[in-house]
This record gives sequence, structure tokens and C-alpha cells, in this order.
Amino acid sequence: IDGLTQLRSGVVIASDDLEPARWRFDRSIMETVLLQGLSVRPGDPEMLMDLGEVLRADGRVAEALDHYTEALAQMPPDHARRHELVIEAIDTARVAHRFTMALALMDEHMSVWRDSPDFAYVVGDLFFEMLLRDPAKAEQLAPLALSCWKRCLDMGDRPELAGALTGRGSFLAAQSLYTLHLVLGLEDEAKIWWDVANRLRLETSLGRAEQRG
Repeated sequence: IDGLTQLRSGVVIASDDLEPARWRFDRSIMETVLLQGLSVRPGDPEMLMDLGEVLRADGRVAEALDHYTEALAQMPPDHARRHELVIEAIDTARVAHRFTMALALMDEHMSVWRDSPDFAYVVGDLFFEMLLRDPAKAEQLAPLALSCWKRCLDMGDRPELAGALTGRGSFLAAQSLYTLHLVLGLEDEAKIWWDVANRLRLETSLGRAEQRG
């Protein structure tokens, strides 16, 4: 890079976490440990939730959903990770194309998490997934997804919520609005949301830099 001093140190930086085989091995160990823990403490909601995360990462979405729903049944409403669990359960049901279950979870938990951008974001994802699976219902589903993601932008990110993902209340929501308009063939509107997404992503990055400074 011009203007900067360069020095070859001979040090190679690498991570075996980038190896898919190592990832699968680590997940296998974690699954075994969690199953052993559940044999001692059956119905433990946090271990059920963690097992669901391991299974979903391994592509075993239906099994993950079973564990998430069991965890929801066992976890107290005021548990610190309740928000995270609800979000993961709805999103996993979406990925599994269990739309009826996902909508039921949405209805059940909406009153509690109506002020969560993460909740609104995954519900928007749900409606969009349903639209992709059944384009004939685009006229009905597109406004629902649009409303969810715009609400995310109105709320902004809420990092204090357990399991919150940075961007769901900002650039990720705008990016989803870009994709939605592109799918609908509204390229001019899509370009607007693409520009918004880039602006919000930059603002988020600058905000993080200021916090570190």
C-alpha cells in the first residue's frame, strides 16, 4: 500500500475453523455433549435451545425445529434468552417451510415482541419466503413483508435484546426491501432501497468505529 511501510514477517495467520470437516467435527462433539446433558436434565430449555442451534447449523432443520418448540414449552416467559428463542423458532420454521407453525408462533408472541426489530425482520422473511413459494399470492404477501421491514427501520437496532442481530433494524432491513422490490420488478424503487442499505451499513460501521475509539 502506497505510503505505508511493509515488512515480511514470515508469520502465516490461519484458522482451522474455516475447514468444513472441522466444523462438522465440532458440531458432532457439541451435539453429543448436549444430549448427555439432557439425559441428566431432561427438558432443560437452554440445552434444548443450544441443541437446536447445533442441528440447524448442521442442516438438520426439522430436528432443530422440534428442539426449539420443546424449549419454548419449557422456558419461562421471563427467561433472559426468551427473545432469542422465539426469533430462532420462527426463522427455523420458515426455513423448514412449516409456514402454518411459523404463523402460529408469530401470532402467539407478537404482543410481547412487537417492539423488537428482530421479530419484525424474521416475520418479514417469513412472508417473503411464502411469496417465493407461491408467487400467485404476491399481491397479498408483498405488502406484509414490506410493512415488517419498514417497521424494522422505524425501530432501529436494539442490541440489548438477547440474540439481536446488528442490521435487522437498519441495513439488513433496507437490503431486504431492495430484494423485495427487485423480485416484484420495481427496479427504480429497488435502487432507492439499495442506496439506503449502503448508507445505513456505512453509518453502522462508523458508529462501531467510534465506540471502539
